[in-house]
Amino acid sequence: MATGLLLLLTSLASLAALAAASHHFGGTVSFTYKGTNADGTFQVAIRNRATYDGCQYNHNWFCYTGNCGNVSSSQKSTIDGSTNVTSYNSQWCETETVEMRAVSTNTPFQMRSASCCWIPTRNSVNHWRLNTLVDLGVRSDTGKPNSSPDIAILPFMRVPANCPRTYKLMSYDPDGDRVRCRYGNIPYVECVNCNLPQGFHLDQDSCTLHYRNASDNPRVFAFEMVVEDYPRGHMDLSYSDGSRTHKHPLLSRRKRSLLHQQLTTTSPTPSSSAPYVNSPPLSKLPLQFSLLVDPAAPSCQEGVFVPRFVSPTPENGEHIQAEVNKETEIRIRAVATHSTLQNIIISGPTNVSKSRNTHDEFVIRWTPTVDDLGDHYPVCFAVESSTG
Repeated sequence: MATGLLLLLTSLASLAALAAASHHFGGTVSFTYKGTNADGTFQVAIRNRATYDGCQYNHNWFCYTGNCGNVSSSQKSTIDGSTNVTSYNSQWCETETVEMRAVSTNTPFQMRSASCCWIPTRNSVNHWRLNTLVDLGVRSDTGKPNSSPDIAILPFMRVPANCPRTYKLMSYDPDGDRVRCRYGNIPYVECVNCNLPQGFHLDQDSCTLHYRNASDNPRVFAFEMVVEDYPRGHMDLSYSDGSRTHKHPLLSRRKRSLLHQQLTTTSPTPSSSAPYVNSPPLSKLPLQFSLLVDPAAPSCQEGVFVPRFVSPTPENGEHIQAEVNKETEIRIRAVATHSTLQNIIISGPTNVSKSRNTHDEFVIRWTPTVDDLGDHYPVCFAVESSTG
């Protein structure tokens, strides 16, 4: 049997040598139902990736609503780190904590993490606010418990000020649901500054972030985003306490606009099947990261100063089958004629590693365990180059 990997490819250029200290860079969360325990409780794995200026830190979560259960086991590992950071910091380090929770019911619950302080930002984000909605209800369309989307992003990204770029945020839903990435809009629950930074555009339906223009600055933009999933058709979720809830697909923006016009020009009579405008999501996951705008590059053409991926690098979004207890190897090669390739930065599952071989290729390796069987794990990577 095999598990699936999802790959997200992107490249970054670092055109200045920076050094020297602060705290929080960002984080993500996802969850997976892992069966029932001998005592009848439900087991859920919650994967939290956190990035700080040191590997010793991690997010502290508390139960906000519902029955969040008890932690039965917790494993923390280092994913990646680098000293190529902002002038206020000496390093960044991303860790993943896999927490197994035993919950007595599969009804929804919410967990939150909140503290201070983010590394110096240029969009007035000081504290961090992470909110996660977990729903393990049994779906009427699949007959299985609900799972969250698998999400990932590089925790610290850099872009030359004069080089517009497009970042396809990694999002994949094992239930086949529609995934939407929006900016946080609930102050001090999902975000602190609940406005997308100027110079960027977010396509929510495709989870695509477009960088257009901004001045270079030694401080980062802090992004406070939320990933949600919605069923593609009408379906029900059933729970161990005998309750059920109905879920319906999210209307497209155009349909919502037309519906709003209809509702403002007519007076509909009350009905149990009244039109829906704002459908509550199945899951709600935080996706937060830092982006540094570097000084302008002499050229934005990929392969000159900014690295360009070449063979045998896998295609963006490619699926790779990985077998339990067998090492999976992903080889990456990039070229840049007028700058020096420095490093590859990665984000992936626990125990992922990176190296550079004698053929000047970067190699990502990962060996899945039995506990990983049946799940999907996004892997993101970027090659950094420098000049001068």
